[in-house]
Amino acid sequence: MRSIRLAVRATGLLAAAVLAVGCGSGGGGDSAPGRAGLPSGAPSPEGTGGPGAMPSPVDLLPEPSGEVVHGSVPKDGGYAYTAQLVGGVHSAVALPGVPVPTGKTAVLVRLRLASDPVGRSSMAPPDVLVSLEGDWCGQPGNSCRWMDGSSQLVAESSVRAGNRYDTVPMGDGMNAGTVYYRYYWQFVPEGSALSNGKLCFTRNSGDEICTPLGPVTPLTEQLGDHDLS
Repeated sequence: MRSIRLAVRATGLLAAAVLAVGCGSGGGGDSAPGRAGLPSGAPSPEGTGGPGAMPSPVDLLPEPSGEVVHGSVPKDGGYAYTAQLVGGVHSAVALPGVPVPTGKTAVLVRLRLASDPVGRSSMAPPDVLVSLEGDWCGQPGNSCRWMDGSSQLVAESSVRAGNRYDTVPMGDGMNAGTVYYRYYWQFVPEGSALSNGKLCFTRNSGDEICTPLGPVTPLTEQLGDHDLS
């Protein structure tokens, strides 16, 4: 009888061990599920920072690359705003949906815009009040009076959410308490010394306020027609 009881006990212990391995308890085997029930090898959830992690919403905002400029749109007594270069300054021989003239290079900037103070409504500077100035100005066909084009405004909340096509169909108007992003571009002669350029804004008083353009690098970001529309 004692030998029978020992055999039964051994059989029970073996079955328990098999069940433990099958459930992944401390086994760490290849068949064990991944993080929090995700399949093994799946990307980390947003915000975990692990390999293959999805970018958090704040990562979608372009990094500031210039100082904050306080300007004003000379209309009805002036509409004050702040403007800051973000994401760097880029050059390109072609832009999506924007024909670049022969012999010219497009210089593309992106600005972070808001009312000044941000708690009131205001206007963003139209392209006729923003310009790039450098050694190329004054050459035939290069008066450098204003930008050659600009995109629609996109609210920062849309950029943060990854909805960069969610433009604001309101021209240059900016709501109180809202930050916006907008692209501007200007065509300059090929081979121009862009590193010495300035980004300038015409103010309500009629004078200009300028900030260094900084390094200009070739455009590598994939933009669509809607980004510059």
